[in-house]
Amino acid sequence: MIRAGLVSLVAVGLLVAVGCSGDSDGPSVVATVDGREITGQEMDLQLNQYRQQYASQGVDLDAEPELLREVQSAVLQEMIDQALLLAFAADEEVTASQEEIDAEYEVLVQQVGGEETLQSLLDAQSIERDTLMKLIADEVVLKRLQDHVRAEGGLEVTDTQVEDAYQQYQAMIDDMPPLEQVRPYLRAELEYQQYREVLPALLEELREGADIEVYL
Repeated sequence: MIRAGLVSLVAVGLLVAVGCSGDSDGPSVVATVDGREITGQEMDLQLNQYRQQYASQGVDLDAEPELLREVQSAVLQEMIDQALLLAFAADEEVTASQEEIDAEYEVLVQQVGGEETLQSLLDAQSIERDTLMKLIADEVVLKRLQDHVRAEGGLEVTDTQVEDAYQQYQAMIDDMPPLEQVRPYLRAELEYQQYREVLPALLEELREGADIEVYL
């Protein structure tokens, strides 16, 4: 029901990275957004989630050049959009507290199986801890930006909307948990849907005033 956060994607990327060939021959910087660099290593880390998905279907993504280029293009566009949103968040003074960053880090540690495992995965991919912490901080900022954009737009999820969503899931899912148990998750999902509805217009506006260079 709920989208995976960037921290979860990083966990997937790290766990499947070992043994993946990646695109090591590509440029070290694949794009810039108003001077903010997007590196090949950052893109490859996010690509690893797609490698896992295709591998589960018996497809080696790195052995399919045309398909790999399509996926790379889609991932890079997502990362450009993220860079635009992070710049917008900075302009709007939307920031992440150290407590929030630390909490997300602990989630990641649990997902990969502990501090030692995380460090081994980082070492295997030559990823600095500072780079990881920056990714985590960006995820926190993006979560807070979602709330900021909704608040600025006067968007609100009502109890009635939550209850309607529950009834829809109840009709599709056997043994659906009680409403009060899943209410926070349903509300979060509906809030995210509201954000996604206004996001295209926001991104279009941000792109118009941005200096974007792609080197891939």
